[in-house]
Amino acid sequence: MQTWSADGKGELMSAVFASEIETPRELEGDDIFQTLLREYERVVVTSLVTSFGLELLVSEASDVTGSERLAFDRHGGDVDTVHNVRQMGIDPKMGYKNPANEVAYEARGAYDPKRHHPQSGSNYATIKHEAREAARDSGKGVEDAYTGGTVWFTKAKGHPEAKAELDHVLSAKWIHDDRGRVLAGMDGTELSDDPSNYRFTNKSLNASMGARDIPDWLAEHADEVTDEQRDRMIGAYEEARTRYDASVAAYYTSPAFAKDLGRAAGRQSAMMAARQVCGLVLAEVWFAVKRRLEETRPGFDPAGLAKSLAQGTKEGFANAKDKYRELLSAAADGALAGALASVTNTLANIFMTTSRSMGKVIRESYASLVDAARVLIVNPDGYLFGERLRAAAKVVATGASVVLGTAVMDAVARTPIVSIPYVGEAVQSFCGALVTGSLSCTLLLYLDRSEWANRLVACLNNVPTVELRVEQMRLEVEALTRYAAELAAIDYDALEREIAAVEDAVSGISAASSPEELNKALRSAASAIGVSIPWEGDFADFMEDPTSRLHFS
Repeated sequence: MQTWSADGKGELMSAVFASEIETPRELEGDDIFQTLLREYERVVVTSLVTSFGLELLVSEASDVTGSERLAFDRHGGDVDTVHNVRQMGIDPKMGYKNPANEVAYEARGAYDPKRHHPQSGSNYATIKHEAREAARDSGKGVEDAYTGGTVWFTKAKGHPEAKAELDHVLSAKWIHDDRGRVLAGMDGTELSDDPSNYRFTNKSLNASMGARDIPDWLAEHADEVTDEQRDRMIGAYEEARTRYDASVAAYYTSPAFAKDLGRAAGRQSAMMAARQVCGLVLAEVWFAVKRRLEETRPGFDPAGLAKSLAQGTKEGFANAKDKYRELLSAAADGALAGALASVTNTLANIFMTTSRSMGKVIRESYASLVDAARVLIVNPDGYLFGERLRAAAKVVATGASVVLGTAVMDAVARTPIVSIPYVGEAVQSFCGALVTGSLSCTLLLYLDRSEWANRLVACLNNVPTVELRVEQMRLEVEALTRYAAELAAIDYDALEREIAAVEDAVSGISAASSPEELNKALRSAASAIGVSIPWEGDFADFMEDPTSRLHFS
């Protein structure tokens, strides 16, 4: 994203921005507003293309194919978590991210009560046997874990409230059907047969609960239990559930989770890199086409219009190619931001469910943070300390604008307008992009034109840094060179222009990768230094003509 700037002071633009923003001398009057409009247009178009347009195209393509694998942001993140799979049936937007996990759940088989209540060779049978033997030896019953009373191992009939039975605190059927347990690849029989999942209670209560979990049963019988019984039952349930969830959480250290996490991060990394590059390229194409259309003569000429579009498109791609360093930098930043955002989003979904808009906020925040970190740490443009902080602040401001634009999209999504076919989604996207572009452009201009910001930057630029020392040495060298040129009666400015022309020529020649590109670079260099080509037309045809003559001037 580009910003305009100029030196000088003039009348304040209090009617446009804050009172601190200054009007440059060379942009007074109507020119300042024209420049402002151009910058707003650039920011809005770039935001539309990069932050919204390309993402909407990817989402639409995913919807057509019936898969969301390519979507930038998905409800619940990009990786299946225990928390999220348990929301299925509760959250209508939730679905499996990896189809293999869905297949595994469907293949779990039907619930078999006999398998989960074995009478031999299990903890269930052992606990019952040991408790029965201890009660026989002592002549005492066992405590009812849910009511606090005493239950007995007797065969007397007619007193089910005194008959001891061993209850699964976490229902064996619930464990069998638990999507989190299946996702973790753990055996339901072993988990339900864990000693921590058993409590003695009376036969009547055990039969009443059946295969239901304690919270569900209490919700249905709230008026039938005392506060003490409710506390006992909830305490036993939470203790067993804590142990159970700790066992299922081993999924997050499994190779399956690591593989899905790596794939999701790699996919988001590649998509963000491609998005950043494509956004910059398409923005360059748009502005080149617009410039060509503005130069087209008035009147509707289909041939001229087509020619302008073709030339503008060609120039746009050429301009993007010339900015290959910016494209590579954008791709690298996008790749890193995409990977970090994906990992962060997955970690968040271990504890909560993130919406698509929250995923976008995380992703755009990382994009801004990565770019700001590159400016602060790497400092590729060699900024002084104050300018470095201002550049980082611009990046963060742009990211914050995208976050606010996303919030606006969510707000519009809750209005009736989104129910209008085609129009609703277009209005939602445009409102978000408009807010993003307008706010980011305003913040960028404010950071450039604010009087207090300029004073702060000027002060921070004097902080001792390597960049400051390099800048001081550059100025010293320039001063000595000017003095030497003055002593030798040499036009320093003309010398600088000649050196720049030679450097551009050498750069173009060095970058040539084919004879055609080298020929083009040489012709451009000759034209830049005013050397005329001693032949006309194609050189091969010229040399084959025996009447041709070379003309040097």
